[in-house]
Amino acid sequence: MRYRPFIILFLITFGGLKLNAETTITRTLQGMRSGDVIYKQQVEYKNPGRSGKDVLWDFSQLKTLNEHYKVNYFEPIVKRGADTISITCVEHRTMYKYAYKGDSLLQLGFENS
Repeated sequence: MRYRPFIILFLITFGGLKLNAETTITRTLQGMRSGDVIYKQQVEYKNPGRSGKDVLWDFSQLKTLNEHYKVNYFEPIVKRGADTISITCVEHRTMYKYAYKGDSLLQLGFENS
């Protein structure tokens, strides 16, 4: 019974805090937007080795093939609707078409020469 005031004080102090286990990803803050440009680094392929539990892979010594690998995002001319947003990504001379619908990102297809 002598711990009762401390328990009540603890519940009053920390009872109103809202704790989240993970961050919610939203389309407006973390999604692809028209006009976004991303620069990546293209590296050589390396076989990671065995798979499974408690395996450490070291990719620190990979040779860079292209330091200025550019990805552009833009909105296509055709709009899908109010609940669906279409966006196109141009990467390595290939055009990838995506659509946001609800909480899903769908790949609609791609075009290349």
